[in-house]
Amino acid sequence: MTDGKVYYHCVPPVKAIPCLTPFGMKLETYLRMAGIQYEAVYGRRTGPKGKIPWIKYNGKAMGDSGLIIEFLNKEKGVDLNKNLSDTDRAVSRAFTKMIEENTYWGLSRYRWIDNFAQLGELFEVPWLVQQLLRVARRQTRSNMWAHGIGRHSREEVEGIMEKDLKALSSFMGTKPYLMGDEPTE
Repeated sequence: MTDGKVYYHCVPPVKAIPCLTPFGMKLETYLRMAGIQYEAVYGRRTGPKGKIPWIKYNGKAMGDSGLIIEFLNKEKGVDLNKNLSDTDRAVSRAFTKMIEENTYWGLSRYRWIDNFAQLGELFEVPWLVQQLLRVARRQTRSNMWAHGIGRHSREEVEGIMEKDLKALSSFMGTKPYLMGDEPTE
């Protein structure tokens, strides 16, 4: 292992999708935008918080994409939000949390509950492994129930997601990026 290099642990890419987890996409996109040298380590082993993605940096394992980004910002002197006002930073955070704590669960329901039969095709795994995905489906259902969104009907969840996406679309308008002309966190 190289000191100062980020070892990014994530699920392997499939077809045209570089990472099947939204938080993996978030973290890898950040690493690229920030110009941080990293090496992808593909697998399904979870990190210190019991989830994927996670990183190993200078021998230390870290989980949670948001906490990883905060750490790397400090460690590497990166600030992709440097041109944002305090108000814009607050708006950006609010949208990020809406997507991560609300919209994400609707996507999870769509993928793992409502369209589970198509996951085997998407993941490109053998039949036996597809059976193991059923365990992940049960865990997703349990997590959704604990979060609260799993207590809603399909139609209610779709309504929640629609409102989230309309808010995002209205705010973004014709800007090339959510917060303006430059990419931010």
